[in-house]
Amino acid sequence: MKTISLREETYNHLIALKENNESFSDLIDDLLKTKRNDFRKYFGALKGNKVLDEISEFSKISRQQARQRR
Repeated sequence: MKTISLREETYNHLIALKENNESFSDLIDDLLKTKRNDFRKYFGALKGNKVLDEISEFSKISRQQARQRR
């Protein structure tokens, strides 16, 4: 067992993430496991980007064409 120091703000963030029956060690273990696989950090990355608008328009046209082929 080790003792660590946290800023008050960091501690409050951890409390907000922690489930009632979960220890801080369990929470930190889970956060470390998912850190490299957390795709949420990429959500919104293309917002306002011209490429996203082009993809959206292409998707819309493709759906319209698919409906017309039926």
